[in-house]
Amino acid sequence: MSALKTLAKRYHAILLYADPDELDSNEDFREIMYKLGFEETTDNGFGNIQPQFVFRLDIASKDEDALFKAFSAKTRYNIGLAQRKGVTVKEYSGSDNIPEYVFDSFYSLMKTTGQRDRFYIRGLPYFKGLLNALQNDSRLFIAYLNGQPIAGSIEIFCGNKAWYLYGASSNEHRNAMPNYLLQWIMIKRAIARGCKIYDFRGVPGNTSEDDPLYGLYRFKKGFSGVYTKFTGLFSYSFRPVYSRIFELALRIRRVLNAETRK
Repeated sequence: MSALKTLAKRYHAILLYADPDELDSNEDFREIMYKLGFEETTDNGFGNIQPQFVFRLDIASKDEDALFKAFSAKTRYNIGLAQRKGVTVKEYSGSDNIPEYVFDSFYSLMKTTGQRDRFYIRGLPYFKGLLNALQNDSRLFIAYLNGQPIAGSIEIFCGNKAWYLYGASSNEHRNAMPNYLLQWIMIKRAIARGCKIYDFRGVPGNTSEDDPLYGLYRFKKGFSGVYTKFTGLFSYSFRPVYSRIFELALRIRRVLNAETRK
């Protein structure tokens, strides 16, 4: 915290956000954050910088066959269906000289997904920068059917964990189930890297079938990971007045974005 305060002063920072990779049940950790001067931000799980609810799969205690057998019957069937329909997957490392057409294909799929599911996406330079910065600790996957890109995903690695960071798909050939096959390939890649945990990333905190994001929850649940809740978002104010103005602006922007998506 001393080093952070020095940096904040140098760069005129007003606010620090922290979304720790720590379980919500860890009360000792929460007390430490309070004593350091952090405030806890409550949310429904998707408004934070990182999702508060995820599925996590232990990939250290089972081999590939045992992991596959633990998936739901529908998930196993859909992985096989994608293969029978002829879906193929190409993998690119962030350390590769990834061709522009590959980035263009992935970004086109991201835009389609964002429009279909009504969420905002980052610009193409962000995805290029992400893969370039992480180099061999990142992978870009593109699923093809008859030479046409129909789905894509980005996986990243850090320490003993792997994360499914981004996923996208076209509006066509969704019945070929490319996203199921992509997940299985990413899980196997994480195993080959020696990772112990595969993180499917965000799912809704509300698991009711009436929730608009229930389909996302059901898709990730089929891989038999553990439904996990993290501590959520903490904030530390270096300059309280400016911090309050900034957070008010953020809340206004979220309301406006929500109205735009309706």
